[in-house]
Amino acid sequence: MTIEIWTEADAFLNKCFPEAMGSVDLEKSYRNFERMLEAELTRFYPAAEITVHVADSRGTIIHLDQQDITASTQGHAMSVYANVRVAMDKLFFYGQFWEDKRPGERIAETS
Repeated sequence: MTIEIWTEADAFLNKCFPEAMGSVDLEKSYRNFERMLEAELTRFYPAAEITVHVADSRGTIIHLDQQDITASTQGHAMSVYANVRVAMDKLFFYGQFWEDKRPGERIAETS
């Protein structure tokens, strides 16, 4: 089984309070999210080949065995969809994928 997930990079942005995102390294955060979601889904599907992409896509797209899950005729497609959404919600709830510093930023020294 192969599971491929494309999720929209803009979904990570806080449009109400853009200043809250000011110190966040988005690229590192996206890569962290990809790795963490792959690891989380591997617990559900240890034999599956899982790939996650945070990119300029429209919404979240899930492919199960190279077929869009919304058009899939596979019986377990809905459970895969539900498990992906639960895993994503869990990662967003805990937020451990965020990187706090942009490249090149220095931490202020205290005297």
